[in-house]
Amino acid sequence: MESQDILALLIVGAMAGTAAASILRGQKPARTSDWIRNTVIGVLGALVGGFLFDVLNLNQDLPKILSGTLTPADVLVAFVGALIVIAASRLIRD
Repeated sequence: MESQDILALLIVGAMAGTAAASILRGQKPARTSDWIRNTVIGVLGALVGGFLFDVLNLNQDLPKILSGTLTPADVLVAFVGALIVIAASRLIRD
């Protein structure tokens, strides 16, 4: 994995994780340290989302997240995965 791939994954992860956390946060105020957690959740979400879209064969027209380019489709896949990661972590915690 090249440095541009890692950078693209971190950017996608930060955007998707922040969007997913914002939607699922409810009325709780955001903290300053949330961006690190959101980026980690987004990166995990990108991996989960990419795997899920591959398994369900939904990625025929979507580009690969680790292609070195950043597209809205990449953020969508990561966002869906981040929602799944957050929901799963809430189920495990509760």
